[in-house]
Amino acid sequence: MPLRPHLNQPADPSTVRARTLRWDIGAHRFEPHFHAHFFVAAITQGECHFQCSGQAYTARRGDLVVIAPFQIHQALSSEGTRYLALYLAESELEPMAPQSASPCQPPPTASPGPACWGEPVLPAHPLAMPLAQALDRQDLGAAVRMAHAVLGSGPGWARRCGQPPHPFQRPELRVWLEATQSRPTLAQGAQGLQLSPAAFSRVFRHTFGMRAVFFRNQMRLQQAENLLLQAIPVGQVAAHCGYADQAHLTRELKKFRGVTPGHYPRHYQTVELPND
Repeated sequence: MPLRPHLNQPADPSTVRARTLRWDIGAHRFEPHFHAHFFVAAITQGECHFQCSGQAYTARRGDLVVIAPFQIHQALSSEGTRYLALYLAESELEPMAPQSASPCQPPPTASPGPACWGEPVLPAHPLAMPLAQALDRQDLGAAVRMAHAVLGSGPGWARRCGQPPHPFQRPELRVWLEATQSRPTLAQGAQGLQLSPAAFSRVFRHTFGMRAVFFRNQMRLQQAENLLLQAIPVGQVAAHCGYADQAHLTRELKKFRGVTPGHYPRHYQTVELPND
C-alpha cells in the first residue's frame, strides 16, 4: 500500500516547522547518533551525561544542552531525569548567520554564525527554565525566540567559539549529500557520483569523519520519524524507509530515541508557527 498522497505535497513556506521532545521516561542510554537540526534542551530534573567530540559533560537542572547539526554524540539520562527540547532547523537561524556562499564557492574558514561548534552544556543558563515553560505550554513562538538568543549569542556558543564550520555546513558538500542520501543503497549513491562503493566509502569517511553506512542509517531514521509524526502506519514507514521489517525500525528507534514507534508521538511532536 503506497504512502498517503499528502506526504508528497510541498511544505507551506509560510510556516515554521520544528520538533519538540518531552523526556520523562526515565533512565536510558542513547547510542552514538546525530541530528540534522540544532538540539536545544532545558534540563528540569535530574541529570544527563553526554559524550561529545571525545569529551564528557553532565547537564543538571537549570542547564541548557545545545548540540549542533550532525555533531555525533551519545547520552545517558539518569532515572528521574526530565527535560524539554526543541529541534530547530538551521534555516530558521539564517537571519543571524553569514550570507550563504554559492554552491561552487567554499565558505570562509571561520564563521561567527550558528554553524560553529561550542560547548554542548551551558550551566545555570537564565533561559533554561523559561524555555522549558514555553515548550510545556506549547508556545513555539517564545521557544524559538529563546533558541535564537541562545544560538546567536549564548555563552560559549556561536558568537565567540571562533572555530571553523563543521564540514556538513559546506554548501558544495550539501549538494553531494542530497544527491546520495535519497538513494536506497550506498552502491547506487556511489554510482550516481561515478565512484565505486569502496572509493565512495573512503572519501566519505575522510571528508566527514564517519562511515557512510552510519550516516545513511541516521538519515533514514530521521525520515522515518517524520512519517511517524504524520500518523503513517509503522509497517508502511518501515517499508518506505528501507528497513528489513517493522521490528528493525522499532529496534533502531529505541536505540537512538529511547521510545518505540507506538510511543513516539507521545514524546516527540511537530509544531508549526505561521511567520509574521
